[in-house]
Amino acid sequence: MTPEVELQREGACSTAENVTVLQARLYCDYMRRIEAAKTSGQAVRENLQMLAEFFNTSRRVIYSESVDDLLLAAKTLHFAMQQIVLPKFAALSPEPPEPIEKSIFDDYDAEQDAQAGYVDETADRWLICKQNVEAVTRLAIRVLRESYTDAQREPLGRLLEYVAYEIEHTEK
Repeated sequence: MTPEVELQREGACSTAENVTVLQARLYCDYMRRIEAAKTSGQAVRENLQMLAEFFNTSRRVIYSESVDDLLLAAKTLHFAMQQIVLPKFAALSPEPPEPIEKSIFDDYDAEQDAQAGYVDETADRWLICKQNVEAVTRLAIRVLRESYTDAQREPLGRLLEYVAYEIEHTEK
């Protein structure tokens, strides 16, 4: 059974099975902000804004919830997205990820890149996740002939099942 993410007063409820493409994209955006937060207060604010967007409600409603309900909703949302929804992307590839060999110059290169202001986008897992969600959106638009708005409202799990089915039957 998949966990439900809910807010008691608002009556808003969502399960991992019905997380939409839009919600997954928003989640990736907010996770990038949360990881980049310089203070814990900033991270908490980003989590609260993420809950408001995820449940499509105002921040006033979110701030009126009890701290226990907000903490439970945030933790359940993170669990559902990171342990149930997003691993479905990894299941699309039958091959295990290639191990990356570390060079003795990697630390020096990273330090030099940071000083130069260069950001390695291949190391940003949430940006990559967002790009994968957008690729699934484009697939829904092209193959299923849906509009962009309709594709954003589709459950991500259903689209990923369709992609897995297509990959499996294309290989045969």
